[in-house]
Amino acid sequence: MLNLPASTDFKTIKRLYKIVFSKSKKEISFFLIIVFLSSFAEMFSVSSIFPFILVISNPKEIQKIPVLNSIILNNNLSDENIIKLVLGLFILSTLIALTLKLITSYFSLNLSAKIGSYLSCEAYHSAINQKYDNHIKSNSSEVIANLTNELTKTVIAINSTFRIFTFSLISLSLVILLMRIDLFSALLAFVVILISYLILVFIVKSKLQQNSIRITNFSKTQLKAVQEGLGGIRDIILDNNQKAFYEIFKKIDKPMRSLFAQNQFIGVFPRYVIETIGLILIAIIAFHLKNKGYSGETELAILGTIALGAQRLLPSIQQIYVSWTELRGNSTSINSVLSLIDKRDFEPLEKKDIEKIKFNEIIEIKNLSFKYQADSELLLKNISFNIKKGERIALVGKTGSGKSTLLDIIMGLLIDNVKGEIKIDGKNLYEKNNKLIYSWRKLISHVPQRIYLSDDSFASNIAFGVSKNDIDIKKVKIAAKKAQIDNFISKTKYGYNTRVGERGLFLSGGQLQRIAIARAFYKEAEILFFDEVTSALDNQTESDLMKSINTLKKDKTIILIAHRLSTIKNFDKIIEIQEGKVKKIIDNKKN
Repeated sequence: MLNLPASTDFKTIKRLYKIVFSKSKKEISFFLIIVFLSSFAEMFSVSSIFPFILVISNPKEIQKIPVLNSIILNNNLSDENIIKLVLGLFILSTLIALTLKLITSYFSLNLSAKIGSYLSCEAYHSAINQKYDNHIKSNSSEVIANLTNELTKTVIAINSTFRIFTFSLISLSLVILLMRIDLFSALLAFVVILISYLILVFIVKSKLQQNSIRITNFSKTQLKAVQEGLGGIRDIILDNNQKAFYEIFKKIDKPMRSLFAQNQFIGVFPRYVIETIGLILIAIIAFHLKNKGYSGETELAILGTIALGAQRLLPSIQQIYVSWTELRGNSTSINSVLSLIDKRDFEPLEKKDIEKIKFNEIIEIKNLSFKYQADSELLLKNISFNIKKGERIALVGKTGSGKSTLLDIIMGLLIDNVKGEIKIDGKNLYEKNNKLIYSWRKLISHVPQRIYLSDDSFASNIAFGVSKNDIDIKKVKIAAKKAQIDNFISKTKYGYNTRVGERGLFLSGGQLQRIAIARAFYKEAEILFFDEVTSALDNQTESDLMKSINTLKKDKTIILIAHRLSTIKNFDKIIEIQEGKVKKIIDNKKN
């Protein structure tokens, strides 16, 4: 289970924006401009209530506002027109403030979505651009959780930071305005509210951090439970174990939902407390203004402005607090996503930059040793043999002897902790910083024991990784015929456009294997690797398939892990692997 260390919000945000700022510099700059304009509009909107209340109470009191008084004198406005003017200003300023608020909100959400998309693509890019041995070691449910649930929470956290900045500026502008109206009232309200929230922050911050880590752990464990439950549904039904898996899911889900509820309550409950404090403050401020000796109209106007300012200020500060709780509550998700992005092992070459090579003579394997971990025991030990171009090579041995691992190394999939040499026409495949490995992989087709099929058509699965518009259906059919699967596909409802179902759900084991073989034939590679591909086939289909393999052009090199010795009777070499070593090599060409 993931156990990420707690980190401060500032460090998390700094790390996040270090990645995304360069990609969204213009948008963030524009966002800052909108926020500043919105805060000024909010300040102007609140300040416009003062002359409105003053004029409503007594139109003559407008003389206390020099700017408006000069407009009235220059235009010789009546009392009714003065009220209309001030009302119009109040309505206009309020509408402008509303418009800028909506623009700010819309833009921040879209900017968060854009940044979220960038992070999502970067995270997926990092997930697939890792060395093969890291893919073997990693937990797929954790990676999927990072690319789905944790990224969603990260986008929420990004938007929370925008809201914190937005409402901080609005709150600051309102406090400045209220201080200009009455310094004591503004300071009293601001200090009381600020101290109240700071106390709350101090009380809940560690709880939010703990909840964040626990929610992330529960989320990934739950996804793992779902994958295992659905992936093993056949055995679950046979063993009548549905309840056991349901209980596992329930045991994870219930506390996770409870933690979500805790975080939501922590974000909401201060609002009710502060609203009560706000009412008390307004009463204290009214008492204070009365004692300062203001006239009734001025006192009412000041109190009305302060009340409106407080009414706008309280939600703004509450939004800052709620956004902070969201940020704090999702900080582990941010770190989890950023950690995935940082895990990228290498940047693969673009296809156009991969040098095309030809395999002309020989693959030399010299003193090859391998172990998965630096501190683990050797799995392969001093293996040496040669493969000439056009040869059919069979690897045999007990399960666990290292045959499939040896195949992965020869194909250039396992790179770390490899000692010895694999030379392709004299060039060392595993030489440091060698780009030959990319060119070598282009010459290879691999047929694994367990093929992955996408929920797509037969044609798309045979031409796997090729855009639908670029699929050569003629080549697809030729490959299918060689793999002894064309007859079956042609009889399905839509032929080569028939969907195979998720992971080939509607196909037998033998049909899956033949799709895998057809995929290898479609690629028209120079070297074909078969990893026990005939193990799921009946004797007749296996015999027909081996005939197809044997009729391939003689310049095609084949390396096959054999399940039955009858499969490889016509092969050039049989190499027996025992406990990670070459026990013996049978050269049928010499016999």
